[in-house]
Amino acid sequence: MAAGDEKHLLMGTSTCGGCLAYWNSCMKTRGRQLEHGRGVGEALRRTTAAGTVEARRQGRRREARTRQQQDAAGTVEVDRRNNETARTVEVQSYT
Repeated sequence: MAAGDEKHLLMGTSTCGGCLAYWNSCMKTRGRQLEHGRGVGEALRRTTAAGTVEARRQGRRREARTRQQQDAAGTVEVDRRNNETARTVEVQSYT
């Protein structure tokens, strides 16, 4: 076993796919597949996908917070009325 492999074996399965900082340092020192058998590309795809999902979640939370603030301020009602009017006009134009 090379120096540092023991730590890599202990941490590799739990952090290589989940923590990009550790994963990068891990892959710089070892130009081979990760200890848990997935290729470099697979691990990167999983890490990127997890980041994308989290960004979407945060975006939805931000939108919900904005909606709640608008509800509290009473500004959403106008928007809702406009949307209903737009939908009604749209439906009438198709018939």
